[in-house]
Amino acid sequence: MTRPSAQHHSCSTHLPRPMRWRSAGILALVALLGLSSSAWGGSNDPAQLIGQSWSLYRSGVQTELEQIQVRVERPQRPPEMKSLVRWTRFSSEGDKVRVQFKEPALDKGLGLLVLQPARSAGTPAQMWLRMPSWTQARRLSGDRESRYFGGTDLTFEDNRQLLGEAVGDFDYQMLSAEPSGWRIEARPKSSVHSGYGKRIIQLTSALAVERIDYHDLQGRLLKVQRHPQLQVDASGRWRPLQVVIDNLQEDRCTVIDITQRQFDPGTAASRFNPDDLSND
Repeated sequence: MTRPSAQHHSCSTHLPRPMRWRSAGILALVALLGLSSSAWGGSNDPAQLIGQSWSLYRSGVQTELEQIQVRVERPQRPPEMKSLVRWTRFSSEGDKVRVQFKEPALDKGLGLLVLQPARSAGTPAQMWLRMPSWTQARRLSGDRESRYFGGTDLTFEDNRQLLGEAVGDFDYQMLSAEPSGWRIEARPKSSVHSGYGKRIIQLTSALAVERIDYHDLQGRLLKVQRHPQLQVDASGRWRPLQVVIDNLQEDRCTVIDITQRQFDPGTAASRFNPDDLSND
């Protein structure tokens, strides 16, 4: 596959100006505080920094509910609009995430469930998929994890990564360390199945992930994921309010807007049962 030309279609994020300034103000304040924090003054070990980043992401959260709007853009075609719901549960026994499409009508009923046992258990994650035409969910095999899900630029593997980075699965190299943040290369270990040859992860000074460059197995840049709107609370817990994925090899963009987010809502345990994927 040839390298994308300069005519590649870029995502239009349509960010409202007030949100730009508010998010920038939050990050600026956190960055100033971060200069004297243990993050910058402590270890520059890349694996430790990635682990700390995802520890902050999970901080104080047991369950999470998100309402999401998705826009998929391709050149010379009208954008595709989608809506979905995402449930996440973090626990010492293992983590779980469920994605359920609501719109458009063709996607209604499309669902994905990822069950990640505790890292100490040494058990691989389970992924369950339910297509709208299927009466029951089916377990995915590992060789399908690199495929795109729901017509977006998120693969099944990417959805598994929503639960956080399995630091033990990757070899990390520090590319740059500055007061403004870190650039870290992550390569999967030989025993780990991945659709990516490497990822370049960019952290802010507050240890929030603000950008990921994905490279394919041949080392070519595949896609770029950006978080133009980042929210960091007083505890250091971070969340993107918007995710923009620019897929250079597919000439496609996906813009994901989290329109509503609830921490620790009343979520029944059955939401994370593969059989429940057939109920929506």
